Amino acid sequence: MNLNRSSVVLSISATLCAASIALMTSGCNLPPRDLSTPEAVERLYNKKCGSCHAAPAPHEYAPEDWPGIFDEFAPRANLRPDERPQVEAWVIERAKSALMR
Repeated sequence: MNLNRSSVVLSISATLCAASIALMTSGCNLPPRDLSTPEAVERLYNKKCGSCHAAPAPHEYAPEDWPGIFDEFAPRANLRPDERPQVEAWVIERAKSALMR
């Protein structure tokens, strides 16, 4: 009986592990988004960063603070590695522009 219970637990664990890996890598095969315009980048920023809360306006943080913010929140927002550089650059540029005003 213990052997059967262990087998069931092992089977469930393996299934959950496989499902987790599939979910984590599912974005790897997606085609790149067209982020060729600032408007497209802004839409993606608002969609991804606004999925859990209101996306902060770029000027709410200093330009040098944004890379650390992206380090922490990009994974939570499911921002893909191919999207992050463009979105981060867009936010930093807007934060710098706000300082110039």
